[in-house]
Amino acid sequence: MPVLQRRPATQPWNHILRRGLLATVSTAALALASAESWADLPPPIAGTTYSLVWSDEFNGTSIDTSKWNLVGPWGGKPVSSTGAFSYSASQVTEASGVVRITAQKSGNGWVGGILSTDTTRTFQYGYVEVRAKLPAGQGFWPAIWMYGGTSADELDIMEFLGGDITTVYQTYHFDPSGQDQVAPHNANWTADYHIFSMKWEPGHITYYVDYVQTGSWTDSVPSRAMYLMLNFDVGGSDDWGGAPNATTPSPAYVDIDYARIYQKPPTRRAATRRPKPSP
Repeated sequence: MPVLQRRPATQPWNHILRRGLLATVSTAALALASAESWADLPPPIAGTTYSLVWSDEFNGTSIDTSKWNLVGPWGGKPVSSTGAFSYSASQVTEASGVVRITAQKSGNGWVGGILSTDTTRTFQYGYVEVRAKLPAGQGFWPAIWMYGGTSADELDIMEFLGGDITTVYQTYHFDPSGQDQVAPHNANWTADYHIFSMKWEPGHITYYVDYVQTGSWTDSVPSRAMYLMLNFDVGGSDDWGGAPNATTPSPAYVDIDYARIYQKPPTRRAATRRPKPSP
């Protein structure tokens, strides 16, 4: 088992809230799992009533804009990066069975990309799974997350700081004062694809990497419907992972094989018979 190291309570957080419960996982404890076919449920939900309700396999030659907004909810700007950074739809391309998000230098700053369902679809509960390959580089800040519009409605399925290739982060945000952080360090997360997933049920959040459970919580679980975002940000000097430096490669890529969301069928209430009135 990896040695868990508690991060300082003063460490700033990402996105809107920057606080929450954090589970980090080590590559030494996890084996890369192959993607399941659509007909088979992934291991964390195998044998359940979950079924596929939404997906993008990225098998086309252009982005399906009926599913994705390519400038994000904040009009081409990231929610939290303090550097000279913006999103552009041209940085997101689809070919050869993957979607590629490119980050590169642009003038005195950087430009990256985002895929967001904020204008197309929201989800309340379900099992979310994304298979992605991450980039190494100081200042890189890719993420797979769900957001519901308030500081207590954020579920970070994966965050990665490219300056530290040994750690990924999975964060459950629930209120401004909640903070419990662990950070195991091990091998290289950028060497291959990995499957990042989350099961979100009423009163229960569970995170997985390569189908291995990494964390589970039942406190103050959000219930608001959220949208899914896949983004590749580049940070500034005041951001969690810091700014790029002379060693940071340009261009760099996040490659995503697929994004899938499964849900259970709606619960139906049993019908009740009304008694016949007395004659």
